[in-house]
Amino acid sequence: MLQFIRKFSGSWFSKILFVFLIISFGIWGVGRVGTSVSDQAVARVGSIEITPQDVDRAFRQQVNRLRQTMGPEFTAEQARQMGLMRAALQDEIQRALIKQATHDFGLRVSEQAAAAKIADMPVFKDKSGQFDPLLMRALLRQNQLTEEEIVGEVREDMARTEVTEALAAGVRVPQTLAREVVRYRGEQRGAETLLVADNAMPDPGTPDQAALEAFHKEQAARYTAPEYRALTVVTLSTDAIAKTVEVSDEDLKKAYDARAKEFVKPERRDLDQVLVDTEDEAKKVVQAAAGGKSLADAAKAAKVTMLPLEGTTKADLPAELQDIAFSLPQGKVSDPVHSGFGWHVIAVTKIVPGSTQTLDEVKPKLVEQVKAERATDQLYDLSNKLDDAISGGASLEEAAKKVDATVVKIAAVDRQGKDPAGKPVAGVPALDKVVQTAFGLASGDTSSTTEGERNKSYFAVRVDSVQAPALKPLDQVKDQVAADWKSAKRAEAAKAKAKEIEDKLKAGAAPEQLAKETGAVYKRQPPVGRTATKDSPLPADIVDALFTLKPGEVTSGAVPEGQMVVRLAAIVPMPEPLLAERATIAAKQLREGVAGDLYVQFLDALRARYRITENRTLLQRLEHQE
Repeated sequence: MLQFIRKFSGSWFSKILFVFLIISFGIWGVGRVGTSVSDQAVARVGSIEITPQDVDRAFRQQVNRLRQTMGPEFTAEQARQMGLMRAALQDEIQRALIKQATHDFGLRVSEQAAAAKIADMPVFKDKSGQFDPLLMRALLRQNQLTEEEIVGEVREDMARTEVTEALAAGVRVPQTLAREVVRYRGEQRGAETLLVADNAMPDPGTPDQAALEAFHKEQAARYTAPEYRALTVVTLSTDAIAKTVEVSDEDLKKAYDARAKEFVKPERRDLDQVLVDTEDEAKKVVQAAAGGKSLADAAKAAKVTMLPLEGTTKADLPAELQDIAFSLPQGKVSDPVHSGFGWHVIAVTKIVPGSTQTLDEVKPKLVEQVKAERATDQLYDLSNKLDDAISGGASLEEAAKKVDATVVKIAAVDRQGKDPAGKPVAGVPALDKVVQTAFGLASGDTSSTTEGERNKSYFAVRVDSVQAPALKPLDQVKDQVAADWKSAKRAEAAKAKAKEIEDKLKAGAAPEQLAKETGAVYKRQPPVGRTATKDSPLPADIVDALFTLKPGEVTSGAVPEGQMVVRLAAIVPMPEPLLAERATIAAKQLREGVAGDLYVQFLDALRARYRITENRTLLQRLEHQE
């Protein structure tokens, strides 16, 4: 979001965006600005209704925020699948709880206090840093907001802030506690390590048959094949249906006409605009622009504000301005024009011509779109027919023929969707759902028709046979068992060697000398913190053990390469100047954490106090809308 704001900073659009961010968003989520409550609400909190428009607006704000981090390809459909529509509703419920509470607590913010808050907003200040009422009115008019509406929103926001600040007002964090927390977190420890690698141990030789049989039995879980199921899967998919759809030239022409607006790029113009309250003020601007001055210079000379409008289409403008703005030559200043917002003077600074794609140009894409739409329309009807046929006693194959569905035979698949060779089964849409459904059926049972990929596929599956988990015969895995036996013997030898080194270190032996005698790899490790990072030279288990030792004490543990013996060599406290600096920051973070906990408890209390009802049917409709 910050990158987005910086990119567009200075434009009229960013100023309007800042108004909404400052007033409506903040930490509160997205709220209503000048909307009315509909008869049908998604939820009700006390006497406050939350409308579908409220939830949809909050949802789209969440989608836009996620696009800043996940990229523009992140879609609203993906957001719905992540449950963001329900999250948006919960945000609106939380906002309504606070609003209801401020009302019941009798918290009122005067219009004078709200006016002072508005006057202090940077978005309404001129270049000298002074509040500019003309600039404020111009911005509000362009966004079709009234002064009464913005004052109301600011009053509501200030009341909410009073509640949250009151919750945190009594929170105090002792500096001593903050110092101890930082000291504990910031302490580092240095170690001397001796690595006994498994692969450095002598070759244990070739195991005999008895050893192989014993190891195969002891490690049975390692050599047990999972449960496999043979399945018959019938699938209906929009991709398959679309291949059978015929699109005539007449169909294409109708589709092209219906989508005509999609293929038209309207002319866009960058405009400079002065918006004032009276015709006399507008005439002064026009007079100041005489002699070829730019509108910006003319506005400065007339001591009024000029606002740029970038990438504007004709439809974006009030009706009174449309023809004038789109007939005015570039660089020329218009005469005063009156609209419902006041008196305008405009100048065209840039013209981007419009264009229209012909039917021939969009034909390939349009054909695919029409096919996909018709396939989607047919998918639901065909899935119902498939389900009716199965319910009527038809076999899965017979039911598939009635709707021309695809039949796929899977010889064997496990719960992870893999075949006995360990490869994912191919050619089955929504394989995860198919497998999940199949492993919930008994052998010989057939499922009902089930949605696979949303709006893209349906399936029904029959379990033809079940192969129970079974220990693979030794002859089948003999080479693997032999290799695993050797690895296990080397690991045992490394563990014994590490124990021997640990005992000698505890008795006072020098680690460097032990490394020469045993072949272990000695290293003096740099100091590490309590939390092992990805690039840490020591694994997390060893780091945890290290912070339980006193200087000179020894421990050991397994690492990916083998066994590691560790002796604590140094305790490195955080330097005092850094400790003092971080303690101040930690005190603030701890205070915010406690305040956050109090806020959550406060919301829980409000949830118990006010009746909250949800219209789940309406919410589901929002979740499944396109």
